[in-house]
Amino acid sequence: MKSSSKAGRGKRREGKRKEEVPEQTLVLRQRLHDVLSLGIKFCADKKRKWQCQDVEIMGHAVRLMSTFVGCISSNILQHPLIKDSVSDMFVALEGILQSENETVLGPATNVTEKLFLILGSSIRQYHYSDIVLPLSKLLSFHQSAVLISSAVALKCVLLNLGLRAREESNAIWDAIKKTKAVESILHIFQGCISGSRPLDYFSETASLLKEILLRWPPSRYPAWNNIKLMAGPVTSSADYGSSVLFSILQLYSTLALCGDVAIMISKRKELVSEMVLYMQRSHPTNVRIQALTVFRNLTRSEKGCHSLISFCCESLVQGIIDAMCGLWSSHSRRILSDRMPLATAACQAALITQWSGGHHACFWKLGIDNVLHDLLLGDYRRSNSQLDSPDELRAAVYDNISDIRNYIWDILGFLVKHCEDSHFQSKEKASYVDTLIHCACLVAADLMFMRSSSKYYHILSSCTSEAESVSRAVTMMVFSPCNYIASRTRDILWETVKSGSNYLEGLIDKLRLSYVANVPMPSDNLQMVVDLSRLAFYASLPQFHGLILQRSTSGILTAIINKCINGKVHVHRSSIAPYLFSSNARTCCWNDTEDCKAENIILLYSLQALSQLVFSSELVNNHQVLSSRFDMPKPQSLLSSLQQIVSNSFHRDLKWYAAYCLSSFGFYGFPSSLGTRMESSLNEDEFSDLQLILPNGKSQGVHGAILMARCPALLPLEKLPSKDKTLSSESDRSPQHPAASRLVIHLSSNVDSDALMKLLEYIYTGHCRVDDDTLKPLSILAKRCNVKSLYDMLKRKQPRCGMPTPSCNFTQLLTLAGHPFTDITLEAKDNEEAWHCSTCQSSLAHVHAHKIILISSCSYMRALFQSGMQESYSQVIKVPISREALVRLVTWFYSGDLPKLEFHCGWTQMDSDRQFLELLVYLELSWLAEFWCLEDLQRESLDVVISCIETSPSFPLRIIESAAGLHQHAAVGAAIRRLAPLYPRLRDAGELEGFDEAIVRTLRSEYVHFSQETPPNY
Repeated sequence: MKSSSKAGRGKRREGKRKEEVPEQTLVLRQRLHDVLSLGIKFCADKKRKWQCQDVEIMGHAVRLMSTFVGCISSNILQHPLIKDSVSDMFVALEGILQSENETVLGPATNVTEKLFLILGSSIRQYHYSDIVLPLSKLLSFHQSAVLISSAVALKCVLLNLGLRAREESNAIWDAIKKTKAVESILHIFQGCISGSRPLDYFSETASLLKEILLRWPPSRYPAWNNIKLMAGPVTSSADYGSSVLFSILQLYSTLALCGDVAIMISKRKELVSEMVLYMQRSHPTNVRIQALTVFRNLTRSEKGCHSLISFCCESLVQGIIDAMCGLWSSHSRRILSDRMPLATAACQAALITQWSGGHHACFWKLGIDNVLHDLLLGDYRRSNSQLDSPDELRAAVYDNISDIRNYIWDILGFLVKHCEDSHFQSKEKASYVDTLIHCACLVAADLMFMRSSSKYYHILSSCTSEAESVSRAVTMMVFSPCNYIASRTRDILWETVKSGSNYLEGLIDKLRLSYVANVPMPSDNLQMVVDLSRLAFYASLPQFHGLILQRSTSGILTAIINKCINGKVHVHRSSIAPYLFSSNARTCCWNDTEDCKAENIILLYSLQALSQLVFSSELVNNHQVLSSRFDMPKPQSLLSSLQQIVSNSFHRDLKWYAAYCLSSFGFYGFPSSLGTRMESSLNEDEFSDLQLILPNGKSQGVHGAILMARCPALLPLEKLPSKDKTLSSESDRSPQHPAASRLVIHLSSNVDSDALMKLLEYIYTGHCRVDDDTLKPLSILAKRCNVKSLYDMLKRKQPRCGMPTPSCNFTQLLTLAGHPFTDITLEAKDNEEAWHCSTCQSSLAHVHAHKIILISSCSYMRALFQSGMQESYSQVIKVPISREALVRLVTWFYSGDLPKLEFHCGWTQMDSDRQFLELLVYLELSWLAEFWCLEDLQRESLDVVISCIETSPSFPLRIIESAAGLHQHAAVGAAIRRLAPLYPRLRDAGELEGFDEAIVRTLRSEYVHFSQETPPNY
């Protein structure tokens, strides 16, 4: 009975499905099936393929498919019979579209377009990647109708590709590359712009190209490189109408998702200046939104931002602010819904405020405080000029739109992070800022003390992401370099959270369990970040210091810092603030975005909280007493961790706060490898050219070049010789009596000798340790000598986020060729085929330099100049490397940093010969570094070579040959390991002929080892 019942239900379901398809459609389906069976056959690989080239059969099949597609409705797409027919049509169209018969191709592409439009997202149910190849190929077809239908069909495929179709996506990209579809689309653009093709083709093909650029980053750089396309359309697009302009701006915003392209676009002044104009109110809203999106993408990095503001700062800021205005109706308390997308795009573009620069002054000048005020409080504020009470402010904020509040908090936070006291000379401006601060503190406190009894509980409970953005903004306010903002925020914050002692106690206990006790780490990154930001702004309030210190919070912060620098806690902001990274588009070639630079906000908040506690007399005592009780890190661990942060490649904001905390231990500055090398130069009397006579009668030899770079105030410039007569010329200095020609400088009796020695230590090395007795006189001396970075640290001035760290660096000396302290010239080997590297701006055959810089880093140079040989007195030293390698070598000497290759789109688009020449520079440097005993430089140079070998199989054979000639065995070994799997093919092709037999044997041995270690199906 059961079996019979199931069978009956199955028949009823089948009957129902058949009844869903109209009879006429079923008849058409049968006719279509009969015709398609004439051409669809099984191939040798057991796959069905269209194998009929008869024009009449193909034409008949296309006509029937067109009629059948016209009868399909969305409600029968999932019927098994319809799905089978669609699968057959895919097979047939793939074959027919590959025919070269023009009478068939037009109708075939037309029916393909119709079919894909009807299928929509259900196209994912079919194996559609095979049809992409013929469609892509037809983008270069001469018939316009075929071309446009192919473009529309391809766009349907891309729009409905889905995220899970990895294999399909790769197959489609391979087809696009193979058929050179991007080049074909660019050719169409050129025809549209020149007038040889109808202009209405532009939008369709531009839309397709945009989808390709969005999904496959490798397509962006080649598209930008098509100079004929990208050089002119924007500047002349006013003649084309808003739809074409919109399409062009869409393309630019997509191209700018590639960091390499974005930097190149931002350097095109004429192009950028034209795009700024499209942000103005005279243009349609959709055009303005796209222009704002372009600039949002161009300013994802600090480098891109600085490039733009160098020539269009005020016009760019004005365009952003204009787009942020006008969200509210002038006649009623109503938001204009059609303005919301524009306001959102403007807020996203206003995130340019995350970077330091002159644009901040423009934002304040053009009234950003008033604009944020209106966005946050709306018309309610304008109609209530005496809005002062917390309850009224809450009502105005929570009754207002919440969609862009996160952006408002972020913009406000970035503005105060880079703010100056001079911005608040106007009482009206101060009033607006006070209200914004008050609102941020109220919302942050409400989300912290969220109570079900609150009448805003239903609003607050849905604002989990806002807790992070508003807490972050408040934290940036209390740590603002602007004294007015910092003090006002602390005052308002205290009034808002002064009853929150119980919350603070619970927060500290929660952090202890998470980071100190043996409790599993929390998985909620958002809550972790919010908790640490709240602790940071609580720590900024002196009224809570007693409670914080009593609960051993310094030990908890030390434990968090240790876990962060050891890689156990690592949180990017993109993982907790998705609204900032909402685009599904893949970016590429970006390595200095905010998310990359501020990659560990947990560590930042921990350092900020600690910075408010380190100068408390109770901190160390409490830490020592309670560390054993709670199994916390000892104070020595904190000191070690802070020193590790300031010495290594952490983000500059982290280094600033770590240095601030270290100043409580008497350590000032930022140690570096270059500073360590320069330390010996402070007592290097043989090559000193200045003699300081100290008040106590002692003398100290110093080096004019170093003082010129780091503290020119110590130099009596009026006594220095002119550029044409240097202190170190052979006529002025005797090799037997070098001290005889030194310039003697008598210091004032008011100069403290110990303080001067500490100042010199900081000037030479970038850091120093100062005891309490020397602190005051050193502060006075640093101020008088205008060593501002040291003075600010000695005065324990709050760190200023976004500012570069004042590390030991002498690169500015390289721009002062011919000044009195230039005493040597480095000359590269002759190279008739000089070329320009992507990472250096010069191919000079010689570089003016300074002996003291060279001997501080290079023992070979020291030995040379001390040898007494004739070459040691020569003013020209020949260096046996190329010009390009010499530029990098000198950069390393003066900055401690070796310019690196970035294996981005710009690199991948170079031809292999150019890539090889770029890489050869680092092989030369590695060879020279080994010869001159520069271990750090050799390691850094080899790292570049090996990383390239491991990521690119293009030229390991050439690298082996060059590296072997330079005896760079590490590079040879890396290249051999990379080539080992290819040994049989290289051997059979004869590519190993002529190579050293020892290298071939090593390659063979490595291949045997690889074969033994690798599974057979590798």
